[in-house]
Amino acid sequence: MSEAKEGKEVKVIEEKGAAIVIKAKALTIKDDESLETAKDMVRDCRSLMKEVDATFGPMKKKASAAHKEICAQEKKHLSPPEQAKKIVEDSIGVYITECNRLAQIEEERLADLRTKEVDRITKRLEKHIAQGTDIEKQLEELETKLESYEVGSPDAEATSKMIEVLATKLRNKVETIEINQVQAEEVHIAPVQTTRPSLKGVGSGRKERIPTVFNKASLIKSIAEGKAPFELLDVNMGKLKKYLNQFESAILPGVKVEEKTVVRVS
Repeated sequence: MSEAKEGKEVKVIEEKGAAIVIKAKALTIKDDESLETAKDMVRDCRSLMKEVDATFGPMKKKASAAHKEICAQEKKHLSPPEQAKKIVEDSIGVYITECNRLAQIEEERLADLRTKEVDRITKRLEKHIAQGTDIEKQLEELETKLESYEVGSPDAEATSKMIEVLATKLRNKVETIEINQVQAEEVHIAPVQTTRPSLKGVGSGRKERIPTVFNKASLIKSIAEGKAPFELLDVNMGKLKKYLNQFESAILPGVKVEEKTVVRVS
């Protein structure tokens, strides 16, 4: 069918449609005679609807065929870059996962080495602290003895020299303890050159979670209990309407039902 002929037929249908709407608005049903007129009008509407279908059916079929062909060509030409894109992105994902795995292993190794080194220094530090405590006790004992000796006596002089020696040892020990405390706080283990990959330009690099609903009842229950958002529940209004019309006595919680009379003119 030519475009000119199609345009002419569409114009005729347009005029008929406008006329029948005016006629319908002007109709008033007040008795059996006007009711029969209304029934005739419904039949006229059906006839016009069939005419519309007959006019636009071939057009839709032709447009549909063209649309399908365009979509098929689009799909055909999109397939190679989409396939290549997926291959490359999968490779990137494998690389990032492996880099993160190695980096995690290295981080755990460094943490373990640091813990062992801190433990080693801590044990050494405890040893020095115990030695320092022992020196302090010796000093206290010598100072007590010194008080019992006469000033200038050989015992007093010998004890004073021992006190000086131990005091020097104690100062050195305190310095050693301080050094070890700093070392324990500043333990550094040189890492192997393994770092996490740069994610610049590749999105977050996080794993995508792909859900599969294997138990719809459990999911609906979790939504009802408030464990999941209501947005996850999509009610099929068509099936709901069909169910309620099939079982007229059915009452569903949370569902409001309104009735209206549906007329079918034969």
